[in-house]
Amino acid sequence: MSMSTKPFDKEAAHGWQAVMERIKKLRTEGETLETIGKRLGVSKAAVSRWLSENLGGEKNSFGDMVRYAKKLGVSPLEMFGEEPSTLTLFNKQVAHELTENIRLAGSSNKKITTMTGITTERLDTITSGQDSPTPEELFIICKSIDLNPAILLNKAAEQANIEINSDSQQTKKSA
Repeated sequence: MSMSTKPFDKEAAHGWQAVMERIKKLRTEGETLETIGKRLGVSKAAVSRWLSENLGGEKNSFGDMVRYAKKLGVSPLEMFGEEPSTLTLFNKQVAHELTENIRLAGSSNKKITTMTGITTERLDTITSGQDSPTPEELFIICKSIDLNPAILLNKAAEQANIEINSDSQQTKKSA
């Protein structure tokens, strides 16, 4: 009886590539094979094999890949090769202000994740400007560093040159 092999699946291959990029990033940030393996529910030997062969668990199921991606904070957009939507200057400024205020508060992303329950991966995507926080996430992060979210949003708007009273400005122009 011969063993069957799975045919090449372009979408799954791209998904595994996204998972592997995240694993490689974690390794460069100092995470051990054992820590990554525990996070994914696999052995450190499996993670080592994936890295040494420069491929993910292609022999694993698609469901496994999705489960690993979720645990690593890899978005469906990253997995399936679609470009994430571009963030506005305001959203990028919110990320900058969050990062700066976390630093000024003498805190770090690691401390914030412990205090808020927001995953490290999610907080990193927010503070790097790759994605916008939800209103709830923004509130929780700001409260963890004892900052009024309205102050942060106003500062971001000011830096992005957004006119907050745009209705009154339009009225003045038309008069």
